[in-house]
Amino acid sequence: MVVSKFADNQTSYPMKTILVPTDFSKNAQNALKYALAYAEKTKSKILLYHSYINPTSELILPFSNLHVGQSEAKQNAEEQMIKLSASVLKTSPKARFRWAVEPGLTVDNIIRFAKENKADLLIMGTTGQGAIASSIMGSTTASIISEAPCSVLAIPPNAKFESIDTVIIATDPENKNVKAIVKSAEFAKLHKANLSLVYIQDLEYFDSDKALKNMVSSVKTQSGYRNISYAIQHGTDVVSGLDAYVKKEKPNVLAMMTHERKFPEMLWNPSRTKAISYHTTIPLLVLHPGFAKKAAVKKKK
Repeated sequence: MVVSKFADNQTSYPMKTILVPTDFSKNAQNALKYALAYAEKTKSKILLYHSYINPTSELILPFSNLHVGQSEAKQNAEEQMIKLSASVLKTSPKARFRWAVEPGLTVDNIIRFAKENKADLLIMGTTGQGAIASSIMGSTTASIISEAPCSVLAIPPNAKFESIDTVIIATDPENKNVKAIVKSAEFAKLHKANLSLVYIQDLEYFDSDKALKNMVSSVKTQSGYRNISYAIQHGTDVVSGLDAYVKKEKPNVLAMMTHERKFPEMLWNPSRTKAISYHTTIPLLVLHPGFAKKAAVKKKK
């Protein structure tokens, strides 16, 4: 049975919904700061969500149906969420949010809850510091990114929210999925930030400038946003090239596209997982190309 409670400080909500899973850790608190700032700009509601594990064994009181172990787990989860809600209202009194707690497996619960509540964006903290996807992002975050029914903004532990002035997205002149790039432009537009399409060039590509200019023009037309540019960064591979670009330009958000519903392939490939330092310093916005196509179909209808 789903155990769910909601704490509302407003009676009506706009269409956009931001799901923020939390385990009440410092990393989760950091992600919540981003979510609150993003929600304020987009006039969105926030769904705070916590999935807890029921004890494997529990004490059943004589002459009662009370399951003490599970009841305590539920009560503890609710108490922590109430405490977090009070903190949110103290720092962001105008925030529109509600919360829910449920028992079960974290990843499965979050994915299902995101689908049921038609989340537009999922914002969560990361935990890892290593050089492979499950370590960089934390295994839970990596799994959620792969399966989420919406785009995911992953916030690393060391990220400090100030403002979002520059968003970059890795691309190449032959990229045909302009719709996904348009989604990153819409994100940048909300923050009045510059969107830069970054091409990591390891070999000479014929007319790369011309192709990128055409891509920028197409994205501007489709997104209705003009603050878009492109950059060519020379590098031996995408990972090292992006790493160098991020260190030099210091963008606020790095956007990436998944390939066929998978976590960005460059992070899974052991031959290309060098020291990806940008994952521990700036948020990663993961876009699923399929969502852009789906949205385009709805718009036509």
